[in-house]
Amino acid sequence: MRRIGFFGQLLGLLVLVSLCAPLIAPYDPLAEVSPPLAAPSGQHLFGADLIGRDVFSRVLHGGARTLSIALTAFACTVLIGGALGISAGFFGGVLDAVIVSLTDALLAIPSLLIALSLLTLAGSGSLQIALAAALSGLPAYLRVVRAAARSTRTQPYIEAARAVGVGSFGLLWRHVLPNTAPICLSAGMVALAWAILNAATLHFLGFGSDPSLPEWGAMLAEGRAVFRAAPWVACAPGVALTLTLFAANGVAKRLAR
Repeated sequence: MRRIGFFGQLLGLLVLVSLCAPLIAPYDPLAEVSPPLAAPSGQHLFGADLIGRDVFSRVLHGGARTLSIALTAFACTVLIGGALGISAGFFGGVLDAVIVSLTDALLAIPSLLIALSLLTLAGSGSLQIALAAALSGLPAYLRVVRAAARSTRTQPYIEAARAVGVGSFGLLWRHVLPNTAPICLSAGMVALAWAILNAATLHFLGFGSDPSLPEWGAMLAEGRAVFRAAPWVACAPGVALTLTLFAANGVAKRLAR
């Protein structure tokens, strides 16, 4: 806990509040409980949106939805990118050349364009958005993990372990994975921040399965239309998204030290 410090505590608090949204939220996020665009008050802390739904309740429930999609994308990125990156960096050869060529090709394409291409082929929906966010963040994470594995395999203790007869998989399990874990975790937190941002961006662009469901990116899109009259509709999810990204990037910096 000391290592991740304030940022880890902030991120943990945001995740906990989002997970407990059904218990904390005072209203049904889909119910019309106030006059449209009502200003923030004691009854509605963040005001109401353009059809009278409580913004505070929607931000809480939207956090759970945004983070669940982002965590799915994060898991896909870390598992697939980690496995491929460590394999390429440690074994090298043809496998490394093929993986590097594929990642270079993906890195040459803007990540948002990759995500939009996948959604065009697979259709809209939460799972499709999670996969699109994972694919857009995969190349960068893979290259970081590969570089860490390549650096580790040249260390003297790896050569010493080889000299006493430790096999390749033993080296991976006992030496490479433990010594690359801090870099992988730090890069993973950056990948999580990108997954959160990409998921919100794709919902903002209208690729969510149901626009009435609360989600931070979709709420920003709704608030944009009434920003001059009721800025709280967009500011509330915007601040929540900014704090989450700030905390995730702060944890990544602390882990990299």
